[in-house]
Amino acid sequence: MNPNIRLLSLACERLGLTYEHLHSTENILRIVGPTRNWLFVNWKAPLNDNTMSEICRDKDYFYTLTHNWIKQPQTESYFHPLGPDRFAKYRAFDSLEAIADDVLAKFALPVMIKRNRGSGGLNVFRCHDREGIIRALTKIFDGASKDFDYIALAQGTIEIAHEYRAVFLDGQLILLYEKNIDQAMFEGNLSPLHWNGGRAVVIDDQALHTTISNFAASLFEALPLRWTGLDIAQDRNGEWWLIEANASPGFEYIARDAGDDVIVGVYTHVLQTLGVVSPKLVGELA
Repeated sequence: MNPNIRLLSLACERLGLTYEHLHSTENILRIVGPTRNWLFVNWKAPLNDNTMSEICRDKDYFYTLTHNWIKQPQTESYFHPLGPDRFAKYRAFDSLEAIADDVLAKFALPVMIKRNRGSGGLNVFRCHDREGIIRALTKIFDGASKDFDYIALAQGTIEIAHEYRAVFLDGQLILLYEKNIDQAMFEGNLSPLHWNGGRAVVIDDQALHTTISNFAASLFEALPLRWTGLDIAQDRNGEWWLIEANASPGFEYIARDAGDDVIVGVYTHVLQTLGVVSPKLVGELA
């Protein structure tokens, strides 16, 4: 069962809600209400519309629409130089070497090279020279790989001191945790919670909550995102950066490290926002 669906099921049980699983994998959950139903699928909740979800999934689109609103690392996109001819109008370069030269002309080293779509730190590379950039592009544009993408991104490197996941519901910060690698060992995936020993640590510091809420506020002026997990970093100089936005945040690691109750609380907020009425809460208020 998908980790998010497992945690949502637990929230439904504690709230006394009627729900059912609609697939053999149990990864589709329907909450049954008196006048309507709500469907949750894998990581997705019925909050963002398709447009917002697609914008968050496509990092190039997201950057184009939001980089003038909230501070992000410089980002450039590069279309597969050897793709099908029908996509030729999108190609600005005809070889990996030409792309690498353009990256070197626009970015200081090291530079991040990553696929445009995807998550979990897959096909994300920190490159220190031209050869490293070409190797990264080769992997991203490998059509035989399950992690293939037809667009690669070059992104300026941030010297990160602290990285956080901030979960927002209708513009309100409802969960903040640090992706802590103080006692962790890098094993090839740059995403902090994929390091050996990386931990998700809940942050209750209200001053930090306020700082991050204020930093993120302009994003919600640019995009009407109802539900999102923002990866936000503070660099070694104390500056704040938005790394990316996820319209379907996952809770596997935070539940593992902080316990299920944290996410049951998050889903309680979500269900209340959707208008799902808990019989148990109604009974308590009666």
